[in-house]
Amino acid sequence: GARLVCTELELRYFPAAGPITDYAIALRGGDVLGVSVTRAFSFGEAALSVPHAAALLSKKLAGILHSSRTCFNQNLSKQILHVWCDGAADVALLR
Repeated sequence: GARLVCTELELRYFPAAGPITDYAIALRGGDVLGVSVTRAFSFGEAALSVPHAAALLSKKLAGILHSSRTCFNQNLSKQILHVWCDGAADVALLR
């Protein structure tokens, strides 16, 4: 089980400008994890493309590293990237 610790509006950063984490959760052992959420949809293309997937993951992972370093009211030493996908083919591509 996990419980919500902070929403994105409750997490604080210095400097304030830059990527943010969507929310923080606490696991049973007390570890607090950040959770960043994104959508991996092709939006009009036949399928999610490798270049689009690579760009999305690169951007989101860089944002996670930045928000982990700059968040000062929670220790976000680990984060989860939650990716919404359109189907199994997109999941396989992202893996």
